[in-house]
Order: sequence, then structure tokens, then C-alpha cells
Amino acid sequence: MKKILNILYVLAGILVFLVLVWLFAIPVSLIQSNIEDVVARSGNSNIRLTIEGLRKGLFLNLYADRLDLEIDDKPALNITEFSGRFAPGYLLDGKLAVRIKGNIADGDLNGVFQFPVNGEIKIDGLVIPPFSETGPTFAGFPHSFLPFDMSYVGIVHSHPSGSAEPSVTDLHNFFGLLSMIVKSPYEDDCVFAWDSNGNSIPLSIE
Repeated sequence: MKKILNILYVLAGILVFLVLVWLFAIPVSLIQSNIEDVVARSGNSNIRLTIEGLRKGLFLNLYADRLDLEIDDKPALNITEFSGRFAPGYLLDGKLAVRIKGNIADGDLNGVFQFPVNGEIKIDGLVIPPFSETGPTFAGFPHSFLPFDMSYVGIVHSHPSGSAEPSVTDLHNFFGLLSMIVKSPYEDDCVFAWDSNGNSIPLSIE
């Protein structure tokens, strides 16, 4: 019994030591710069994360007033009232992960953020923008009327003929995190998704 108590004391001492190191020996500025650097090196696009009001909590918890994510110098995601907690279980798979909560636009964020950056985007709604224009050989809409709302993840349009790959014009008018292109004859297997560099994004339709 005494041996078990000694082991528990040692473990408790290690835990207290780690908490003290986390709280007093690791500056918030170092944590912030490392997080921003890791995000910048992840993915295929030019990604930049800006953190405002970062604070530390117990047991590797982090809190921030605001997180702004930009892709290719364009706003892509905004999270307010952010909280993150280290998820050690993902280390078994060789991944660094943080359980996150926060607010996006009028909704809530609750999930796991893994490094390198990866994940899934679920699209369950479609909004038709105003002031669309059509002609014998084209259809479009003015991008200036698109909402500045981070809950809109991208745009979708069709290619009536030819390839579903994005054109130079498509990439120059990129909006959000992804661009979806539907080509003729407009079946489920005719829908494709692309990032702002023209790289294909895996897509599944439910």
C-alpha cells in the first residue's frame, strides 16, 4: 500500500510541475507565434492565422477573444470567444490535436482541430446571390454583393461545356474556402471542389 501511495505522490508531483511550467515558464507570446507558424506551414494554400487576446488556463487550456483565418490574403474564417483544450489521445496516431469551442457568425463551433490542418466541411445550404446576369454564352453575378459572413464557405457555378477545372477568372474571383464547379450533364459525379490554388478537394455527396 505504501508503494502505491509513493507512486501516486510522484505522479501528482510531476503533474504539479508540468502545470507550473505551463503557467509560469512558457510565455503566451511564444505559444501564439508557434500556433500561427504551424498553421502557416499547413495546407496547400497561403494560410495565415491571427490571434487576439490569447490567454492560458490550467491543464494546457487556451482561450482567445478572436481568431481570424485568411487564405491567400482573403478572409476565410472568424471565430470569437474561442477555447481550446489539448487532446492527448490523438498523440497515439502521431497527431497534435486541440478540442475547440467558439462562435462563428450566428452559430457555434465545437470540434477537434488537428495539425497539420485538415478536416471536413459540410455544406447543407445554398443561397442564390442577387443581381445575377445571364446571356447566350454566360451567366454570373457581381461578387461585391456577396455577404461578408464567415458561415458562407464558398461559391458554386457551372461549366456547361469542357473541363470542370477552374479557369484563371474563377481563381481570381475566389471567395471563401472552396469553389465548387458543376459540369454538364450535371449528375452527382459531375460536381468538383477546388481550393484557391486550383488544387482538387475530395468531395462526397450524401
